[in-house]
Amino acid sequence: MTIAKHSRVQVIILITEENEEDNELVESASESFRQGWYDAMIGNTVPISQLWEGIDAE
Repeated sequence: MTIAKHSRVQVIILITEENEEDNELVESASESFRQGWYDAMIGNTVPISQLWEGIDAE
């Protein structure tokens, strides 16, 4: 599947009851998403066809 460069994407993040451990996970997930989104926007990506190269999955 090919996605046009300037396509809109909807991201839904569901958060339940708050506690300290959950807050840390949400912050970590949010930062990971931001970094991934930034990498995608600047073209710092790897084609899906190359993701499993060199990995011996049995």
